[in-house]
Amino acid sequence: MNQVKDKWRNREYLDSVAGCVDSIVAGRAVIEHVDLSGIVIGPGAVLNQLKAVNLFESELRGVDLSGSKISGSLSDSVFVGVNFERASLDRALMCNVEMKGCDFSKSRLVINMDDAVCEDTAFFRARFLGGGSGVEYGGRRVTFVGCDFTEAVFDRVEFRASKFVECTFTGAAFKRCDFRGVKFQGGTLPFAHQFESMEVPDVGLR
Repeated sequence: MNQVKDKWRNREYLDSVAGCVDSIVAGRAVIEHVDLSGIVIGPGAVLNQLKAVNLFESELRGVDLSGSKISGSLSDSVFVGVNFERASLDRALMCNVEMKGCDFSKSRLVINMDDAVCEDTAFFRARFLGGGSGVEYGGRRVTFVGCDFTEAVFDRVEFRASKFVECTFTGAAFKRCDFRGVKFQGGTLPFAHQFESMEVPDVGLR
């Protein structure tokens, strides 16, 4: 992982992705099939020009963002085949996002996904975490279709009025969450004992 981070100080690599960085800085980035693993977008960015920008209304296809750290708004964006494995999305807005075929395995997600649509995406061992100071994270009216939540953890988040269609929840854990109005339709439904210190959704769970 250190090698991934170090490349953001390597002049040859930076020259190779300069166009992508410029696109992010300009706003509403359109990026396809490039390795941006380890990128930091937000206050802790290695590159000064990435410290005060975001991915609002962007379109990313086939981009490697594994090991990245991203904050700020990603709302109203389209992500297709994007690799977010081991990424950290910290207090990030992902409202109205369209997402398909992405990978959030082992990622840390402190996000708001209101009205997002997420299809065929892996959340293996991902952690959906709530924020402090009573701030609510998770998402309302989110639609997940064909997603894999194997061994994922939902901790102090809300997904009110959301739908999980044909998803997999093997070994997933739900802790102190607000799932009022949630619908589970088909797929591998979670067991009631996977819900801890919260109201168990009455949707025919096993």
